[in-house]
Amino acid sequence: MLVLTSVSSIALDLIRAILIQMVLFGHLNGYFHFVNWLAPPVFPFIQNIAVSGFFLLSGFLISYSLSQKTNNKAYSFKEYFLDRLVRIYIVFIPALIFTIIIDLMHLYFNQGIYRFINAFNLKTFFTNLLMLQYFPSIPFGSNRPFWVLGLLWWLYLAYGWWWLNRRSWRQRPIFFISILLAFSIIPLVSLFHGRGQGLALVWLLGVFTFYLLKSHFLSRIKPLSSLFLAGFCFCISLTNLFFTKSEFGLPFGIFLALSFLFLLNNLQSYQQQMALPIKKVFRIFSGFSFTLYLTHYPIIVLLLSLHLSLEPYQYFFLLFIISNLCAYLIAQITEMKTQSLKNTLKYLCCDTIKP
Repeated sequence: MLVLTSVSSIALDLIRAILIQMVLFGHLNGYFHFVNWLAPPVFPFIQNIAVSGFFLLSGFLISYSLSQKTNNKAYSFKEYFLDRLVRIYIVFIPALIFTIIIDLMHLYFNQGIYRFINAFNLKTFFTNLLMLQYFPSIPFGSNRPFWVLGLLWWLYLAYGWWWLNRRSWRQRPIFFISILLAFSIIPLVSLFHGRGQGLALVWLLGVFTFYLLKSHFLSRIKPLSSLFLAGFCFCISLTNLFFTKSEFGLPFGIFLALSFLFLLNNLQSYQQQMALPIKKVFRIFSGFSFTLYLTHYPIIVLLLSLHLSLEPYQYFFLLFIISNLCAYLIAQITEMKTQSLKNTLKYLCCDTIKP
């Protein structure tokens, strides 16, 4: 069984925090154009590159989590569904409410001038609540990044359903296949339609990365060689981006996954514990990363609409700081309480699990 070392775990926290900050930076750079070479036509949008990295990381972590939870005890799809439900909705529902508040403020301060009016209604709210914002609906209000959740959610369910029933599916094959197909509709649609075409494959590359790391395939590669290969594959992935401008493409995803795989193979060789202050800092920033992703865009849209008398760089840093601060405060009562809520719901709903 693969067990991540302390160094690897902290590195994953750091990567997650960096990716989310890249999304925020990319959206702000799209408005202020401080770094023109990190946007089309020179380079793909940096926020989209970060989303690809997040999908790769997500596929790896879901596989790792399932491997850990199914190793020593029975772990049902019901329990898995509850875990995913809490992890997503403890942040998503507050983010929906936050979007309503911010967008109402937008309407008030701008006297009804609001370019997302077609997405700000009850129908769109409930389709988002049901995770249909990728297809066939659209993201709610001004919170355009919600589209990512509408794809991730169904990837979680499809993969979890397959993993947890892969050994018993022959008992009820029609039922198993029907549910798997139902969960897979939106990921399959995403391969040919909508934003982020190819992200489902990048997510699966994260799954394959886990299995390769878990196997003995890399055991003969020395840590220093792994680090060199990680850097080499990462450079190839960036070169591919420069020439293809395809941040969700499979070639970029493959080399990014290889870079991630070799990096983890290197980090797994370090068995020492990380210093506690370093752990705390990295986990603080990764601890509100999901909240930051789901709350930053309405803040940007609102404050830009006010046309404050600020220099562009002042506007940029103000939005960067406010977005992070709001996410951190909201996460104190949402994202950072995920495990506590999971334990409570499992105690109430799943008699087989103790809190």
